[in-house]
Amino acid sequence: MQKTIDKFFEVCRAGAFIKNPSEAHRALRSIDGYSKITSKEIRDLAGDTNLNEPREAFDLLLQLVFVALADMRQSSVNEKKLSNLLREVLGPIGWYLTNLETNDSDKGTKKYKVYVSKSIISLLEKNKKPEVVYEHKVPIKVIREEMIEDCLNLESVCEYLKKNLKAVFITKNEDQALSALKLRDSRPENGDRYTRANIALYEQPVFFRRGHSSMKFIRKHS
Repeated sequence: MQKTIDKFFEVCRAGAFIKNPSEAHRALRSIDGYSKITSKEIRDLAGDTNLNEPREAFDLLLQLVFVALADMRQSSVNEKKLSNLLREVLGPIGWYLTNLETNDSDKGTKKYKVYVSKSIISLLEKNKKPEVVYEHKVPIKVIREEMIEDCLNLESVCEYLKKNLKAVFITKNEDQALSALKLRDSRPENGDRYTRANIALYEQPVFFRRGHSSMKFIRKHS
């Protein structure tokens, strides 16, 4: 596990978390011995580092994921201890991939536009405020387990995440439908968990913020 911690500080000093100090803070605080570290201390590690391209942060974070997976393969204890770190690191990676899809790559690893279900859009069109749940189309637990098993080099890590890492807002009712099917943290062997729960995603990511978005708000940022 020490290799992951060493790599974490290496990518921090290189500027990988410049746009995501909160995620870095939560990632490291989950590790024994680092519970009192502050966001400022993590930001300060980068000093005056300036990354030339948004892609550089993405590449650094991929390297951290790769090292964490290798440590997780060593023991179930490592997997448990590093699972929260992996979750937090996957957030900025997923946002970068979504930003590429929406031609907002200048945002780098910063959360910007997100996927939402069609039910959310339908409620907003009726001027209603939906109760929403933030989750991943493929649960993080599944992503972690499959990457530990199958992603044995950096290229396979990148390709797997491009295919499977997608953060989504769904309605509370849709989340309950997943729970009723026992699919909140798993996916069916054959098929798609969203299809099973009758959840349809809106065609493209939108600028959505929990609690205060409207269709006017979304269209303004389209």
